[in-house]
Amino acid sequence: MKQTTGRSPLVARKTTGESADPYKLDTGDRVRVVVAGDDALSGSYDVGADGMIEIPSVGPLAARGLNTVQLSAAIARLLRQQGKHDVHVAAQIETYRPFTIRGAVANPGQYPYVNNMTAETAIAIAGGLRPGIDKSAVLVSSAEGGGGPASLDTPVRPGDTVTVTAAP
Repeated sequence: MKQTTGRSPLVARKTTGESADPYKLDTGDRVRVVVAGDDALSGSYDVGADGMIEIPSVGPLAARGLNTVQLSAAIARLLRQQGKHDVHVAAQIETYRPFTIRGAVANPGQYPYVNNMTAETAIAIAGGLRPGIDKSAVLVSSAEGGGGPASLDTPVRPGDTVTVTAAP
């Protein structure tokens, strides 16, 4: 594993507490829900623009901001309220929401998130930097807000935006 000595101002983003927080669902995520013994309720569901998922016989359920454990518990609670006791529900992320890369890269746009992505990986996925662009002009921002010096090794999370600008 490559070691770094200090941080460079190549990438800026919120860095406090990111790794300690479990992943929170949001628009664009797809979750796989398994309800033990009930194939009709088990399936894959997209988190919609309104932050909701729609499960047959359960109805709309707010998923935005929940992690998969919380989502599983919320589904189980609703099923119990409907009289289905001894319910076991498991949810897992099937597809993460995409990240966006814009600015001075070969192919700006929205791309599928891949695990363990860094700012450098995101730039590579977008075809690399345009000719003559300096790597010091990279900014990674997340839905949680952010800002602060970092490096190209800074993680990119689902839903993040990577912006590459021409260096001043």
